[in-house]
Amino acid sequence: KATVSVLNWRGAASTPPPQSSMRYRLKGPELAVQLLVAVGSNAAALPCTYQLGRRGRYLEMVLGLSAVATSMLYHWTEATNGAVLGLRKGQWHRLDNIFAVMTLVALMVYLMANASRKVDEFFVWSMFALTMWCQEVAPWDVKFTYAPVVVALLALVVRHGTAKARPVFFTDPVQRGRFTAACGVLAAALAFFVLGLKERADYLRLKHGTWHLLLGIAMYMFFSVSVDVPPRSRATKRDADALQGLRAEVPRPQAPHDDAVRRRTTIAIDT
Repeated sequence: KATVSVLNWRGAASTPPPQSSMRYRLKGPELAVQLLVAVGSNAAALPCTYQLGRRGRYLEMVLGLSAVATSMLYHWTEATNGAVLGLRKGQWHRLDNIFAVMTLVALMVYLMANASRKVDEFFVWSMFALTMWCQEVAPWDVKFTYAPVVVALLALVVRHGTAKARPVFFTDPVQRGRFTAACGVLAAALAFFVLGLKERADYLRLKHGTWHLLLGIAMYMFFSVSVDVPPRSRATKRDADALQGLRAEVPRPQAPHDDAVRRRTTIAIDT
């Protein structure tokens, strides 16, 4: 088993995964069922990509479609032990890792509710560079696969932990309920992902296929959550204090009839 360290990583990228990852090669009806489960379950993500395209979020849409395509081709070559477009299962597996990670990163950037799409794109492309580096260093080491996701998750926590303006999925009961439900589905998906890591014990890749199915549902639910920031909450406390100070400095306007009343009162006293 190859070991990888940051100081000694040359050659790790070309180290192939274990060749006997499957318990045995399936044939006939069993092979057809495994292809349906492992390959076909990726279609659960297509409604989410369609939704993103209709909303004009083309970066997330392309990442999602790339994740679907590479995952399908990886599981096809894994089950058939063949090659597609000149790439075998190990190569498709690396591409699948890259786009699966980037899909999760794009989700976290969406939930950050940044004011500018330029900020979103800067963060996504920065994480893409990190993900590519991690996959080049050690594509079969799960720590390098999880690293970009953990960095994006920490950035999401810091963003909302320090922000003075909160998006509506924190404040609105309906949006908060949708967000909570999406988190529950994602937690279930991650549980099946972990269970499916032991490929020898995942007959017909049923557990991994369930991960695909639940992840597609969770992504649709997350991207259906509104990340709008209410206009009133965008003003910081310092801005509110400054506005209050300006209001205090403005003199109260004098009613136009005050001088006339004062003159009549003075005349009445003199007489």
